[in-house]
Amino acid sequence: MADDPRLEKIFSLIRELVADQRQRLIDDMTADELLAALQAKLPGSAGRQRVTRHPEAEKRERAPAGSARVLCKRALSQAGHAGLTIKKIHDHATGEYETKLSTSAIRNELGVGADLQPPIYKQIGGVWYLTEYAPTTMKIVG
Repeated sequence: MADDPRLEKIFSLIRELVADQRQRLIDDMTADELLAALQAKLPGSAGRQRVTRHPEAEKRERAPAGSARVLCKRALSQAGHAGLTIKKIHDHATGEYETKLSTSAIRNELGVGADLQPPIYKQIGGVWYLTEYAPTTMKIVG
């Protein structure tokens, strides 16, 4: 029965019909739909879901690049030899851009500035200083 030429002709017609339908479907798809369909076929894409924001989620603007450096330099220069913690530097934020900064942005700026050559900031005992105001020795109280 599998050698029957009529069956082969039927299967051939079915293959042509499926190929035509597939081509019509591809022709009707937009570029985005086609790209999504192709990405779904890529190996390793199974189980991955596209993450989208909730429509009511707050869209938070970020502070412009360099805002953290401006804040840190200003706050630490005002503090002088007293130095400041990250939280106290954040409390010195004024203006539209500085108030958008997070404490992690300030922490990152202090870390980057401390690693520069020559360093901009220095940390001693959890307190940050501009390098010119940093104490050379720590006082032991007790």
